[in-house]
Amino acid sequence: MANISAATTKEAIALEDAYGAHNYHPLPVVISRGKGVHVWDPEGKRYYDFLSAYSAVNQGHCHPHIIEALTQQASQLCLSSRAFYNDKLGAYERFVTEYFGYEMMLPMNTGVEAVETAIKLARKWGHVNKGLRDNGFVLGVGGNFHGRTMGAISMSTDPDCRKGFGPFIPNITATNPDTGATIRYNHAEDLEAVLEAYGDRVAGFIVEPIQGEAGIKMPEPGYLKRCYELCKRHNVLFICDEVQTGVARTGTLLAIEHEQIKPDIVILGKALSGGVYPVSAVLSSREIMLTIKPGEHGSTYGGNPLACAVAVAALEVVRDENLTERAHELGMRFREGLRKISSPLIKDVRGRGLLNAIEVNPVEGKTAWDLCLLLRDRGLLAKPTHDTIIRLAPPLTITAEQLDECVKIIVCAIEDYSNVMVDAAVKGLRTEESFVEELVVKPLADGKVLLHFEFTMHETVAARNGSLHSYHLLPRQIGEIAWRYGLSELRLAFTQGSWRESRWGYAPAAMQGGGAEILARIEGSADTAAHRWTGLTNALSGIFCASLNFVGEENTDFPRMSFESEGSSNSSILRRGYLARENVCTENLTPWIKQLPCQSKSGIGMLLNPHRLYNMHFHTMGVSLDSVADVAGSGNPVLRYKQQLSVVLDPHSFGLRNSSWSLSELMDRRLGAACPVASQSTIRVALPEVGLRITPKPDSVSKVAERLVHTFDMQRRKIEDIGFTFEPNALPAQENSLPAVAAHRYVTGHGGSSGGVESTIVNRRAEPITVTYLDTLPWYLRVYSHTLVIKSELEGAAAAVLKPSRAIFTPAIDRGRPSSMELELELPPNSRTVLRYDFDKGFLRYTEHPPDANRGFNIAPAIVSYKLSTANSTADRPLFCTADAAEPQKNKECTVHVYTELFLASLPTPDFSMPYNVVSISCTILALFFGRVFNLLTRDF
Repeated sequence: MANISAATTKEAIALEDAYGAHNYHPLPVVISRGKGVHVWDPEGKRYYDFLSAYSAVNQGHCHPHIIEALTQQASQLCLSSRAFYNDKLGAYERFVTEYFGYEMMLPMNTGVEAVETAIKLARKWGHVNKGLRDNGFVLGVGGNFHGRTMGAISMSTDPDCRKGFGPFIPNITATNPDTGATIRYNHAEDLEAVLEAYGDRVAGFIVEPIQGEAGIKMPEPGYLKRCYELCKRHNVLFICDEVQTGVARTGTLLAIEHEQIKPDIVILGKALSGGVYPVSAVLSSREIMLTIKPGEHGSTYGGNPLACAVAVAALEVVRDENLTERAHELGMRFREGLRKISSPLIKDVRGRGLLNAIEVNPVEGKTAWDLCLLLRDRGLLAKPTHDTIIRLAPPLTITAEQLDECVKIIVCAIEDYSNVMVDAAVKGLRTEESFVEELVVKPLADGKVLLHFEFTMHETVAARNGSLHSYHLLPRQIGEIAWRYGLSELRLAFTQGSWRESRWGYAPAAMQGGGAEILARIEGSADTAAHRWTGLTNALSGIFCASLNFVGEENTDFPRMSFESEGSSNSSILRRGYLARENVCTENLTPWIKQLPCQSKSGIGMLLNPHRLYNMHFHTMGVSLDSVADVAGSGNPVLRYKQQLSVVLDPHSFGLRNSSWSLSELMDRRLGAACPVASQSTIRVALPEVGLRITPKPDSVSKVAERLVHTFDMQRRKIEDIGFTFEPNALPAQENSLPAVAAHRYVTGHGGSSGGVESTIVNRRAEPITVTYLDTLPWYLRVYSHTLVIKSELEGAAAAVLKPSRAIFTPAIDRGRPSSMELELELPPNSRTVLRYDFDKGFLRYTEHPPDANRGFNIAPAIVSYKLSTANSTADRPLFCTADAAEPQKNKECTVHVYTELFLASLPTPDFSMPYNVVSISCTILALFFGRVFNLLTRDF
């Protein structure tokens, strides 16, 4: 027999290029032998196979049981055609239908043949049962891959599959017949719209439970079940393409079993033979299958004896070696290992069972293909899809030790990829950084003083996908955290005290609830984002010496309406964590100051005296990081990092006269020169128009709201101090212009079993205001959403029921998720709106009570958000909507967040003193008894 094997890798590739059609673009590696999870090239180098022939080799290469069945049957009978019966087909069909729980099957050879069979079967069923003729539809979804025959590409939305092959088969489509819009995967509403219009003409709907070629695209919870229900409602066959996902690959026998539904038709292939022989099958009920009559569909090789013997052996391996359970357990282990890789190159990790993918960040023309080449060089074979996604699907026979070794290979390859990326980034990186420092001083109505420090750093990056390991002004630890955990936005605030809006007006910062609050938009799938959220809170806990590591899923919510992105990105899901009991102290301030370019050695930072900042009536300190548009118009993204600190001080508490004091006396620190790296160093003093004198003379004066803003430019001259002299009654008892909206929240009810919440929202404006109300309660306060009552009270009118225009309720999960209520309300002019709802109090384990158990539990404040126009009127604005030296061109609107008070929830508390009392009494009794006995035994009468 002629030897047709190529001797070397180079020779094999050259022969294919010369004599084979160029319909594939394979990775430049040649496989000449395979065994288990390994393959070898002609030169003898061994590789881990992490493609498994697109999940055809689930049982491992050349499994001995399957090869034995193959050789034994091949020596007896290979092909009989369906013109005659053979002794294997019937037994094979019975074995497969009982194995997967269906009544009948139709055997075919390749996966795409089975897809075509299912399409024909659905159409024939539609003719027989729905009266369809030539106008019946078979629908798919966008991003599908069912093969490359004419029927399959007629349904495809991939231009590479369709270009140059039209016209396509009518009514086999993944688009809406009316609009031409794609029926999107994970959007059941798209399918619903088509079925509502064409349901009587649709025979079947075909879908992959996980889209493999699309990049291991996972179904959202409930999506497939909703599609199944829509098909049942409209009498449409639900067809599941399990060619890649079936036969134990995802940790269940069929991937659709994760959704707990049974399709009308299931398509199998690939691993049905263990990669040894082309075998596929279509499974369905007797009613559907028997619509096909003799002569209407067939295949010469379909159901041949060799295929039957191989398929039975392959399924026996899955059953006998518990490959379904192995895939589930090892898949979790694999994803956990991948998610521990701390690299900004990994954008996402997702998958189910041992069908997984990593999504990478490309840079400078380097894509997932390049990472696959690095993996190949280190002995692991994988194939990219869509330039940024690498599918990772090893044989299910892989061991835990082998899987851990492969994770190490992936880590090393990613490090290699990082070095390539850094080299490319260093060549093309151009950064422009700026730093702006600003202080706003505002004497308040009751004699106290507001100091608002704001430090803003901008970094313009020409190659945003490049490595950002080198920083000049931006704190490196913040940049690397953002890059490592896939942040598109971060906001963090530590607050102590309550802002008294009735006296002081608008709060100076957007976040001012008591305790610690963290918000982050994190890229990636739900599982990846959850893993990154945990890493982020732990990292920030270390940086700011805070208890942020106690932020977990049980106190994390997902606001959808209340917080819009401050930057240019608003695509990621927002996560918000809150620690109502967090104490704010100098341990948080010290690392915050160290992040400033000049720290407290020069510039406005010289005034940051901890002894004065924490002898206060209100204090909030925070940071924010986001990406904003470049105002210069260069098109380059800009990374913005802002540090803010607001404090309300009472001069009288430092022994100063309320009628005369200076900035240096108030802070016990003197100013010096501006920070050398700052492009702007500005002090703004907001004073009443009359009754107050200031020295020295400011550089400029402008009117903002009802005050004159005196601006001092520290870049133009050295300013060591600013003095204030007040005339009697210069400051009113409260601000003349109060905020447009005020909000308060109270706890109602009594006793240890139940309670309620009552929130009051006041609209002081003469026109209606649209607000968003967000209230998040911990899982142990079990909210009854049906008890929610909203009433709006107008002056001189009876209270009217107010219905939210939009409402989002998220029920709690015990020890897993808080309950969340987000409502969009339109407040009538000059109104007082009251929200009330009830809750039950849960029981905690005794280990879950804090040391001061009888004190109660701090509950995070509710938040009322609304937009405030800044375009026309100069009055009635918050400070953060007006004075901002870093960004003088503000938007037409800014979002104001009003935080209510925290409240204290008392829960049923065990009597922790009882064990100690019992021990004490027992010891006393024992001592008395033992003393008498000892006395009787030892006393000499």
